[in-house]
This record gives sequence, C-alpha cells and structure tokens, in this order.
Amino acid sequence: MKFPAQILDLMRGAAYNNSNHPEHRIVAEQVADYFNHQYSGAVQYDATGRMIEPAPDTKATNNINAKTGITTPATKSTSSDKPAEPTVTVWVAGGGCGTCEDMDGAIIAPGTASCPHPNCICGEETMTMTEYNRRFGGYSEKRQSAYEKNKALVAEYNKKYGVDLYAQKQGRDDALTDEFKKDLMKHEGISPSPYKDSKNLITIGIGNNINDIENFEELELTNTKNGKKLTNPEKSELHDQIRSEIDSKIFNPKNYEHIQISPDRMYKKFETQIKTAYNEVSRKFNDFNLLPVPVRQALTDMQFNMGTPKFSKENWPKLFDAVQRQDWLKAAKEGAERKDVGDPRKNWTYNMFMSATVQ
Repeated sequence: MKFPAQILDLMRGAAYNNSNHPEHRIVAEQVADYFNHQYSGAVQYDATGRMIEPAPDTKATNNINAKTGITTPATKSTSSDKPAEPTVTVWVAGGGCGTCEDMDGAIIAPGTASCPHPNCICGEETMTMTEYNRRFGGYSEKRQSAYEKNKALVAEYNKKYGVDLYAQKQGRDDALTDEFKKDLMKHEGISPSPYKDSKNLITIGIGNNINDIENFEELELTNTKNGKKLTNPEKSELHDQIRSEIDSKIFNPKNYEHIQISPDRMYKKFETQIKTAYNEVSRKFNDFNLLPVPVRQALTDMQFNMGTPKFSKENWPKLFDAVQRQDWLKAAKEGAERKDVGDPRKNWTYNMFMSATVQ
C-alpha cells in the first residue's frame, strides 16, 4: 500500500503524533481529508487513526483494490445511521517465527497470504480500519517492505528450486525442521516469564537457562505493569529473590507473570539455542551429518535439554556406542532412559531412534 509522500511526511511529523501540538488539529484534518477523499462517504479519521464524525451521506461505491487490500463498502451499515467502514486485509503472524513477526500487520491483497515456510500458523485476516489501527498502530513502511521483499524472494526461490526459501537462505540443516522445533517447544514449554524447570533451575522462554546471574542480567526484561524495562540492579535483586524462593520451595511463577521477555527475543534466542545445541552435539559423533535425520534430531534434543558436559560419552557410554554402531534399537532403549523428563519426551526419543530402522 503506497501513500503520497506529503501524507507520509505529515503522519511522521510531531504535529500529527502529539495531540498537544498547536498545529495538531490542522494537520490531523489534512490527513483525515486525504483518507475521506480516498474512501468517500465512508469515514473520517483523526490524527490517531480513529474514526471521527462521519462524512456527509454520499453513496460509496464498492471498490476492492487488488493491490492494497482496501475494501470500500458499497452500502451503509443497516445497524446505524453511520456508513459502513472500509476494511483492510492484513498479514497476521501466528507467533514462533521471527520472519513472520517482521511482516505482522502488513497490508496485502485478499486471498494472497502465502507463508514463506512450512508448518507455520501465520495467515491473513480482514478487519476494519479502526481495528487495524488499534492492533497495529497504523500503516508501517518497515513491515510492508519486509512483506514485499519476502514475497518476491519466496516466489523466485520456489520457482527456481522448488524448496523452502528460508532453509536455503539461512543455511538451516535439514534436521532442524519446523516440525522438530515445534516438538522441542512442546518438550520445553513456552513462557515469557521466569519459571523453574524440572531441575529447579531458573528458566525463561523456551528452555532458556537463566539460573546464573550473568545470563539473567543479559535478558531484556519488562515489567508489564508499568511498561518499564528492568535495570541491572533490579534484575540482580529479582534473580536473588526467585533463587531464594526456589531453594525454600515457596516459588510461585504466577507472582512473576508481569515480568516478561518479548516474543521476538524469546524466539530468536530459541533459534540461537537450537543451532548451538546442534553444532555442539555434531562434534561428539563421527560423521554426524551422515546419520539419519530423526537420529540427529533425537541427539540434538538431548543436547538441548542436558547440555555439556552432562550429555557426554562419559555419562552415556552405551548410547554413544550404539549410535556409532548404528544399532538403533539399542540407542532407542538407552535414549529412553533419560531422567528429569516426562514420559512423552522419553517416548518421543525412543520413537525417533526407532524410525531410523526403517529408513
């Protein structure tokens, strides 16, 4: 969706964005006049993007713009005297993907949402302009540019290679599939707030161990009650308080639900963690990249969960020997002997190793 440069300049200016500015009303009316001209007889907007008094009762024609996704209703709403409001089709990210989060709120043509990678739950929604402004804060060139760029790249790569663009683009190993990542998320759980894991360690996000004060202070944490980011002294005090409550067995995660890490940072950290785990475990086995995909996934899951040095040949000699001999039945039995994880994760590990026997 393209707006005239003059309108964009007005919308970026201090007068438009500050209701206390002496020229705020003048600039707001100029922007509102533009939108009302584009969607004649439908609605007017103030500087915040909200509807103000409706325009004179003129007949609006039904106009679906295939490029912008804006739909101008042809008739008034039957529930009131106010004309129906135009709608907009928007890309809506479902969470769990940094790429799609960058495009969240981009305006698209109806029926054209095409997620750039498999197993993603992103898609499109059609909503009123008022709802769009409320949820996404209005039009953004940054997310619009991200959408257009990714759309072009997806089309180009899919046509040329017939494969997932982002697997190629990011050099992602074929074992680190979206399905595997979703399995790992289920195993670890997802929490934007601090909690204690099965080993009584302070954790956040998707299995992100922040038990050490250094890791805790590296986080960008926000107090959602006041919207302020925590300072290092505040994070240090919070860490000691949580650690003390866990040790005293009085810790209640509900008391800390207002302390959160952003979804974007949480998922980016998860991507870093899983790649680190994969790289670390790959150095523990000869010809690791030649092992069957489900075997590499099971071993990566164990590395992610236990870390080094706990997941080592010294601590798991029978499993390491079975993997090197490619005795997947033995590996399955050994892998299922994991402690500090529930039966669903043990069964998943067993099944991953066993699936290699039929490849």
